[in-house]
Amino acid sequence: MLAGIIRPTTRPDRTNYLKFLEDCLIGIVIADDSTIVDGPVSKWYGEIPKAVIKICPLAEYTIGHVP
Repeated sequence: MLAGIIRPTTRPDRTNYLKFLEDCLIGIVIADDSTIVDGPVSKWYGEIPKAVIKICPLAEYTIGHVP
């Protein structure tokens, strides 16, 4: 079982994942990825390969708050 101790440092880098995931949302959740204003991105090893995307209204956030 993976304990989250060792983090992936290989390609693709996290910004490539971010761009891919933002592009996947176009036409499904958003009209244009320029409307995305915030969001952390992390790479973790896991038992099953997956991407987890949490979408919430901007009103749920406060300045400096990271979910």
